[in-house]
Amino acid sequence: EVGIGKTRLAEELGREVKKRGWAVAWSRVYAQEGTIPYRLWIEVMRKAMEQGVWQRQEVTRRPLVFQPLGALLPELYHHKILPAVELPVSLSPEQEQLRLWEASRELLSLISESTPLLIVLDDLQWADSSSCELLAYLTRRTYSYPIIIVGTCRENELAQNHPLRPLLTDLRRENVVQTVSLD
Repeated sequence: EVGIGKTRLAEELGREVKKRGWAVAWSRVYAQEGTIPYRLWIEVMRKAMEQGVWQRQEVTRRPLVFQPLGALLPELYHHKILPAVELPVSLSPEQEQLRLWEASRELLSLISESTPLLIVLDDLQWADSSSCELLAYLTRRTYSYPIIIVGTCRENELAQNHPLRPLLTDLRRENVVQTVSLD
């Protein structure tokens, strides 16, 4: 099957920025995985954790900040990067979600302090709503950091009620996203 080149274009961008010393974290969503919460971000966070030893040390040093990442990356507990931390009070689902989003933002901004970061999210048309919500949060909260998020999407396969549609409309209005259409 010959595509229109969206993934290839993102791959070339990734190669080019790697030559310039950037860190690259890549994630691809498959149609069968569209119902897995945060599926889009699991690989990004995993690759982010692999960028350097000092990131893992910083995560270990600040367990309360990074503890929510254990929900996406259980190996952080297995490898003893994160200790099992019990919070003194139980949090609402909304508070838990915000802690996860903030931990994700903190990790990505931490990496970008030492090297610019390119995040490629391939095939966004298959992303679940939680992944799209986190994308919105991170796009707005990492705007001043040396972080670029590139997403690819087959618009003809993007359902009319997909959460990415209103998200892109909002982000365009806020001038934090640029769209490139490939013919």
